[in-house]
Amino acid sequence: MKHIELFAGCGGLCLGLEAAGFDLEFANELSPMAAETFAYNFLREDLQKLQKPTDRRTKWLGSHFAPENMARRLREDPRTFPEDGTFCELDDDGLALSNGGLIVGNLLALNEWLARRPKIISKLREKNIDLISGGPPCQSFSLAGLREKNNEKNSLPWAFARCVDQIRPKLMLLENVTGILRPFNENGQKYYAWFEIAKTFAGLGYVPLPLHVNAKFAGVAQNRPRFILIGVRKDIFRVLDLNQTERKLFEAPVLFQMTVEKE
Repeated sequence: MKHIELFAGCGGLCLGLEAAGFDLEFANELSPMAAETFAYNFLREDLQKLQKPTDRRTKWLGSHFAPENMARRLREDPRTFPEDGTFCELDDDGLALSNGGLIVGNLLALNEWLARRPKIISKLREKNIDLISGGPPCQSFSLAGLREKNNEKNSLPWAFARCVDQIRPKLMLLENVTGILRPFNENGQKYYAWFEIAKTFAGLGYVPLPLHVNAKFAGVAQNRPRFILIGVRKDIFRVLDLNQTERKLFEAPVLFQMTVEKE
């Protein structure tokens, strides 16, 4: 089973998927500091010692610093990443996206980079990727945070959705804090971010299954409630051998009607 990991962080979700039998196609992470940990743990790369791009599977989508200045790269503020492809290490053959490596950079920029290279998208689609997964930043959804509806980070689930739409994996999995289930109140209207995200995936042809789960019931020694959204590509959903209980989970009236039943 092949998967792509977005918002990879230091690799917690990726570690679980690896244990479940998934092989990494590629990962994407914005923060160089988190990427340094991911590269060390999963790619066995000490980025402080590897200066040349040819020596490593960790590639930068863009940086203000040359590869030889790795120390500066690893402490670069990702909010200032260049938008013009300065020191971009991705090649037009897409090799960096097919060797189980890590792409350091902004997902919005990566989506744009892919959109300009339809041949690479075609190659990824031909691989019939099993899963795209990730946990977009959650600070503005968190009950412990500022709870800002219009925070720019709130757009990242839709950047996730755009990547899914370009590559068309069999499944998608999005994880977030339980606070995403609480509505934002704006001018007397309630806005449910989780529902809008689920509707987006339904509109892309993925049958969505929103879940509110706690890791302590899955053998994890931590009281950790989380929102999980699983989406199954429509053609895959039709051939799934689901029992009655499993099918009822998927058949949430509005979301199910937007995908399968609307035809």
